Amino acid sequence: MDVELICVGTELLLGEIVNTNAAYIAKRLAEEGMNLYHACVVGDNPKRLKAALELAFSRSDLIITTGGLGPTADDVTKEVIADLLGQRLVFDAAAYENLIKRLKANVKDAKISENNRKQALVPEGCDVYENEYGTAPGFHCTVQNKHIIVLPGPPKEMRAMFETEVTPFLRTQSHLFYARRMVKTHGLKESTISEYLQSHMEQKNPTVATYAKPYGTDVRVMASASSLHQAEQMCESCAAEVCAILKDAVYSIDGMSLEETAIAHLQECGLKLMIVDGGSRGVLLSLLGKGAMEEVLLDYRLMHTTVSSPLLAAEDKSKEILTVSIASPKMDADGKMNVTITYQGAIDEQEIISSYQDGEGFYNRISYAVLDRIRRI
Repeated sequence: MDVELICVGTELLLGEIVNTNAAYIAKRLAEEGMNLYHACVVGDNPKRLKAALELAFSRSDLIITTGGLGPTADDVTKEVIADLLGQRLVFDAAAYENLIKRLKANVKDAKISENNRKQALVPEGCDVYENEYGTAPGFHCTVQNKHIIVLPGPPKEMRAMFETEVTPFLRTQSHLFYARRMVKTHGLKESTISEYLQSHMEQKNPTVATYAKPYGTDVRVMASASSLHQAEQMCESCAAEVCAILKDAVYSIDGMSLEETAIAHLQECGLKLMIVDGGSRGVLLSLLGKGAMEEVLLDYRLMHTTVSSPLLAAEDKSKEILTVSIASPKMDADGKMNVTITYQGAIDEQEIISSYQDGEGFYNRISYAVLDRIRRI
């Protein structure tokens, strides 16, 4: 089934809120084996929304919209859809009862206005979706073998409705089962991984794709088959091949983040951590989080001056403590920033992280390099 997504809301076009709905729906559609070929954002403008819907109906089997179901005059999604489909809006008593219940749950003596009543209007003949967390119902219309599913804009409301109403429908439209694994790596560039996995990335089923992330590169493996068991077997087999090729660059499969992996490894090794940070600007501590402070972190010192001398005196070094000293960035003659990281105690070595650009990206690289070295001890 070919799907098109239309997110409605002028606030999205103005950058006032992040469009998390699009990311969520795209991910869920992929997991359910649907082909999302087109997605767009349209403001609260009837003419432009109608044009987007007409185009979507001309090329897609299922259109999903989010947003524009509120009580105000600029919430026009269902009015435009009803007009396009040639259906009148009718009052839905169950939706209205749910609206009253939701409003009074938040405000004891809430007054129901005519604008609120507008939210209980739906296209005649549609399947109405109850809103578990808000006042605007969603709905599903079918016209000439085409489907349109209309969902509210608030993410909590949309996600609940997608799982309880949309997902069961999607599963009636696909005869395939899908399995997915995400192999997480650090230490190899995305381009290098793509070269290593070229033959796998050229195959049709399972499919393999790479995604560059601040913490490394993710490798997605997805398989489809006529049974879930077969899809899982195909996916597991391919993921195992990917791991065998990438070797110790892999730190997790559908599991822990790099920072969680590093902390868990310290615990397994019975090691404690001490850090003097003159180079990551506190990013490393932020990544480690509260869990590390409670479990493995003995001391953390954020330095605003150059860290150059060893952190521990020779007589204080312990193989049960890993001390990490991150020097302040220094620029060389070529304009490249260099940061020296010194490890003492459980291991004794140095590494240099270099970049032509200072800033958040560089601080992330430094921090993830430390975490990667920790998990490899």
